[in-house]
Amino acid sequence: TLGSSPGPQVIEVPSGTHGRPTVTVSQLWTTKGVAVALLSAVDRKSQLLLVVVLATCVLVVGNAVFAGVRARRREIALVRALGWRSGQVMVQVLAPVLALAALAGALGALAAVLLRQAAGLAPAYGAAASAVPIGLVVALVAGLPPALVAARTSPVEAVVAVGARPRRPRRGAVHS
Repeated sequence: TLGSSPGPQVIEVPSGTHGRPTVTVSQLWTTKGVAVALLSAVDRKSQLLLVVVLATCVLVVGNAVFAGVRARRREIALVRALGWRSGQVMVQVLAPVLALAALAGALGALAAVLLRQAAGLAPAYGAAASAVPIGLVVALVAGLPPALVAARTSPVEAVVAVGARPRRPRRGAVHS
């Protein structure tokens, strides 16, 4: 059969009681279940690769959200000084991250279905639809630590930290 690896198997039938001679037969046999064992191994490796890819996505998205929180430190301090609660600040940080994750998951699912159809394969709607919730979970796990940091930021701390560093004039700059 296609894709199989037949191996020689020697069978020896002993001589019979009524004068039948010893018979030796050599045939190529294939082992059943090899493809299933290989697919199981590939599936385990694919699952491990998926976990590594998702963990990498969490780190990349988390780093980007942390950078956004650092860049918006004054804005966060201002809204905290205006009376926003920690939960409102967390929503301010998480909402765009989750919205982008939902959009990216939907576009990824659509692209997966279209690519499978273009390749002549049956569309896997269930697997493609799982991209949206998986993307949302990745975004939530990645965005939660920066959102907590933003929510715990003291308005006074953030404003003082930003304003405490006086700007140095550039070398060679003309002062008026």
